Amino acid sequence: MAINFDTSVLSLQKSNGDLLPRIIQYVETTTTDWITKTNGQYITEFNTNIAPKHASSHILLFAHVMVGADSNADLGILFTRLISGGSVGNLGDSAGTSASTANVSMVTGMNVTNTQAAHYCAWHLDHPNTTSTVTYGLRAYPNGSRTMYINRRGADTTYTGRSRVVCIELGDI
Repeated sequence: MAINFDTSVLSLQKSNGDLLPRIIQYVETTTTDWITKTNGQYITEFNTNIAPKHASSHILLFAHVMVGADSNADLGILFTRLISGGSVGNLGDSAGTSASTANVSMVTGMNVTNTQAAHYCAWHLDHPNTTSTVTYGLRAYPNGSRTMYINRRGADTTYTGRSRVVCIELGDI
């Protein structure tokens, strides 16, 4: 593949002139904090800010979260997005549809007791269409009046973990 040094481009080009996709920036929020949430609460400890370099960029989101519960509980987590100057909203296109209780980005299972916990992963490709700062985060959806515990199991802190949200700006896709 020839590189044309006389032309300013955002990335390398294929021989047909199409740009090759590329990673522009990587931002991560990691926590080992013991977090307690109930239904519909934002998990602000995962808020991750990224200011896209180009309005045409996409943001690839990854979440890797350790989750436990107070008792037998259905649990879910949803990606959220806040564009500078706006309000926080759920990323609905990252979630399931037609659920009777909660449409979420990741179902973190059914805990039978408060001694269970596991790591769960989810990813989503978002196109915020802005160069303003975007804050991505998570929202908790344990069922009913149940309590969700992050980075620990519900019974105690005998087993703990590390959780993170990663944002990768991708250009030219």
